Amino acid sequence: MGKTGKMKGSQSLKQRLLFSTLSSTPILIDEISADDMISGIRPHEFNLFCYLETVTDDAVVKINETEK
Repeated sequence: MGKTGKMKGSQSLKQRLLFSTLSSTPILIDEISADDMISGIRPHEFNLFCYLETVTDDAVVKINETEK
């Protein structure tokens, strides 16, 4: 495992998750949709996280519901 990548926002979320999975590099993504009127992850983004956690061996998805 390499160094943890820290990123902000949901831009290119699918690509970030794909590259992280393929390279076995952990990532931390802050402020997903923070600029939107309703911040936080969308249902389809949540489903993508759950899917990745299911199909990979070592994936651990932690979602901070309070965004703090």
